[in-house]
Amino acid sequence: HPDDAVVRIAKEQTGIDIKDTRLDHIESFTGGDGSWHLIFHYACFPDKLPEINPSSDILTSSWFAVNALPSDEEIAHHGWAKYILGVIMEKIR
Repeated sequence: HPDDAVVRIAKEQTGIDIKDTRLDHIESFTGGDGSWHLIFHYACFPDKLPEINPSSDILTSSWFAVNALPSDEEIAHHGWAKYILGVIMEKIR
């Protein structure tokens, strides 16, 4: 289940135990190769930033200020992640 997967993936990839998550929204679209993409976007708002302990397959990991993100050209999929963060942040304002 996606609710279980978000907790498992956070632990496996970052070493973070997240407990209070909420499904923010779901995206569904067809990729350029015709494959179907279904993406579950979760939000988590801890009281303080937990320490990140990335798995060995992650080169580097750090916290960042949402208003200080790199340019769209430096973000995968031409800034798509920045767009998604904006969608989530708009809902909590």
